Amino acid sequence: MLDKIIKPAEKIKNDTQQTLSKIKKRQNDVKLEIENIQQESKNKIKLIEDNFHIISKHNLLLINHLHL
Repeated sequence: MLDKIIKPAEKIKNDTQQTLSKIKKRQNDVKLEIENIQQESKNKIKLIEDNFHIISKHNLLLINHLHL
C-alpha cells in the first residue's frame, strides 16, 4: 500500500530535481552569455572611442594645416 504512494512521490521528487538542475544550468549559460555580451560591448565602445580620437586628431591636423 505505502509502495503505491512512495514510488510516485519519488518519481515526482526526481523529476523536480532534474528540472531544477536544467534550470540552474540554463541560468549559468545565460549568465555567461550576458558576460560575453557585456565584454563585447566594452570592446566595441573602446574601439569607437579610439577611432573618434584618431579622427579628431586627424581633423585638428587638417585644420592646422589649412591655417598655415
